[in-house]
Amino acid sequence: MNEEKLIEVIADTFDIDEEDVKPGLDNQTLATWDSLNHLRLVTALEQAFSVSLSMEEINSMHSYEKIVEYIGKHTA
Repeated sequence: MNEEKLIEVIADTFDIDEEDVKPGLDNQTLATWDSLNHLRLVTALEQAFSVSLSMEEINSMHSYEKIVEYIGKHTA
């Protein structure tokens, strides 16, 4: 998995600086991580990494760590 690309996608989706994309980032601490942006993130990740996330993954992907876990699993 290309972590630089992952960070770029997350930063672009949430309109934040790339240096703010790090462990500890989650939907509780980031005001722009609402339901609409969550769907935009899923779409952007699926396109950028040519993966298809399951509904279970999409519904539980609420932190940087989970994003890394799921994208890593699909791109390994």
